[in-house]
Amino acid sequence: NLPLIDDGLETEVKEGQSAFLWRFYRRFYFNSYSGLGLSIALSIVQSLLVLLIAYLIRHLLDNVLPEENLNLLFLMGAGIVLLYFTNSAVALGGRYWVLKSVRSGTQRLRTELLKKYYSLSRSVYCRLDMGIVHARLVEDTAWLNTMTDALIAKLFPSTIICVTLATLLIFLNHMLFLIIFSVTPILMLTNSLVNKRLGGSRDEYRRADHLFSKGMLFALQMIDLTKIQTAETFETKRQAENIQRLSQTGTSFFWLQAVYHEVQGSIVTTSGILILLVGGWSVSRGTMTIGELLSFYVVVGLLSKYLNVIWTSIPHIVSGQRSLTSLYEFLEKSDIPVYSGRKRIPFGGEITFKKVSFNYGDRSVLEEIDLEISPNTTVAFFGPNGAGKTTIAYLIMGLYRPLSGQVLADGHSYDELDIMHLRSQMSMVTQDPTFFHGTLIENISYGCPDAHIDDVVRAARLAAAHNFIQELPRGYRTTVGDRGVLLSGGQRQRVALARALLRRPRLLLLDEPTNHLDLDSVRQLMGNLKTIDFRPSVLIITHDRDVLREADHVYQLDKGRILTGRDS
Repeated sequence: NLPLIDDGLETEVKEGQSAFLWRFYRRFYFNSYSGLGLSIALSIVQSLLVLLIAYLIRHLLDNVLPEENLNLLFLMGAGIVLLYFTNSAVALGGRYWVLKSVRSGTQRLRTELLKKYYSLSRSVYCRLDMGIVHARLVEDTAWLNTMTDALIAKLFPSTIICVTLATLLIFLNHMLFLIIFSVTPILMLTNSLVNKRLGGSRDEYRRADHLFSKGMLFALQMIDLTKIQTAETFETKRQAENIQRLSQTGTSFFWLQAVYHEVQGSIVTTSGILILLVGGWSVSRGTMTIGELLSFYVVVGLLSKYLNVIWTSIPHIVSGQRSLTSLYEFLEKSDIPVYSGRKRIPFGGEITFKKVSFNYGDRSVLEEIDLEISPNTTVAFFGPNGAGKTTIAYLIMGLYRPLSGQVLADGHSYDELDIMHLRSQMSMVTQDPTFFHGTLIENISYGCPDAHIDDVVRAARLAAAHNFIQELPRGYRTTVGDRGVLLSGGQRQRVALARALLRRPRLLLLDEPTNHLDLDSVRQLMGNLKTIDFRPSVLIITHDRDVLREADHVYQLDKGRILTGRDS
């Protein structure tokens, strides 16, 4: 058996929650019933056109042909062709509307999923298996898109048309209709048996697909780690197992789909042959006209076509239901917001901690910390790894909420503030800065889409990055590579600082900013920070004594407590 997917967001959809699933589904794809009504209305129009076609064929064969009226024959033939084209036009119009409607619903769903992901607290998203979440958000929405297309464009319209055609067949010849009706239980039994197998096979294929997607994402992102650890053979073997599993489950799933379609098609074809045999015998006895038989057969052909549409859509609907459940679990997963206030303030750079404590699970990280960062001052923290220094930075950024105590900005409790608006007036350079595959200017201006090139250059100068950028062949248009692999450690540090300064923050948080810089670069950097025209408050986490000397206030942190503090 394949392992269960654990992305940190799994919840069990309990029995009786189908109503919740439907409301969730309707929110994106049926936010009003007008669209569904239009689909049904177009199906009724198609049904009426089919009725008219069947009537004209019967009348043509039984009345017009015997009279040898060529003008009327060609006129009625042209009318039948025109009706077929009209029917096709109505079907295409409905198809266009469905495509537009379904894509719009999927767009809303994917946007909502992205918003949900960004709303998760750091304590939640750090536990997620990103490879599986990526596969879920991309592939499950695609499956749901296919299901909705099958439901609206195929199942609903085809069912209405089939009911209309079945009624017409009863009217044309109830005896021949009984032959068709007699195969219905066989179709339903086959459908039930195969769908059970198909559902299980699809679940296995979906899990294998997710694991394959996760594995490929890992292989692409971790190529340096794989090479450094000489794990190419191991990783190739591991990913080959995922590929093989995907191939096997895919073969099984799509083979079952093919069996399903072939069995349904064979049953319908057999009933058509029986109709010809019984109908031909009735014509030979004079109890049925050629026109009645051919019109009946034409209607049966149309019925067979729409029944086939129904049979082929059912596996997609069954498959999509699993994806619907998966996405419902993700969007409905409860996660208490870190902060939910709405008050916006022009932040001046003052931060206060009052008896702040924080835990990672059962492990205590900070214990009743009191701290004050005044506007336009530089505060530095030093201490052993795991002492809680970076946690303080994350608490200031509002990415975590204290277990107890209070964090304030300019005297306002974080609980009452719009935390995203407050965070937009801060900047943070992490110990291992994050970069994406793009140019230097794209990475520096990320989050500031309206920034002018002059602003980017000014920020790079302050971060002591401009000189090395100018020496690159393409300057600010140089590509940094995935995760900035084409830059040295020191260059990444400076570019990350330039990105932070571009926002002109009121508070700047720097986590080990001088790890990859020499002494002269450190002095230049600290000097630049003191001459910035917008002069932010600065919190520095460092082990560098040269940096500590530049701070206005220095605190030693150990085992979650502030042990000592001094002013410069």
